[in-house]
Amino acid sequence: MDSRKVNVLIFLTVLLVLTVSETVQAQKVDINASEIVSLINYEYGLNREYSDNIISGTFNLTDQYIDKNIVITNSEFRDYVDLTNIKFRSPINFQGSTFRGKTSFKGVRFDENANFRKVNFSNDVDFRGANFNGQWAKGV
Repeated sequence: MDSRKVNVLIFLTVLLVLTVSETVQAQKVDINASEIVSLINYEYGLNREYSDNIISGTFNLTDQYIDKNIVITNSEFRDYVDLTNIKFRSPINFQGSTFRGKTSFKGVRFDENANFRKVNFSNDVDFRGANFNGQWAKGV
């Protein structure tokens, strides 16, 4: 085989590997909202980190004190998210996530940093009475 054909073959192989790699990385993992809520509620002291997930079902953490870091990035909340009257005493990070259903942050208190960079709300969102006591990041 001449060197030109070998170079083309190598190029096509590399292109195929890169395409497959991007496809695998782009796939999000499905998880039920109640599983995340249970772990946040019952695993005291453990920080929770989720990335690249599709979160289905009602995400309900109302009227609680949360003392652990919560990181849910580049994920998609498909249904209602109710965080009414939550007191976050540790940082929270929703960077790059999308909230498709109605979302309530009504009366929430963020004592530490809250990251909302590149967050998209596709439905109604309520921040009435929310307090940001730490630094917060928004926008792009």
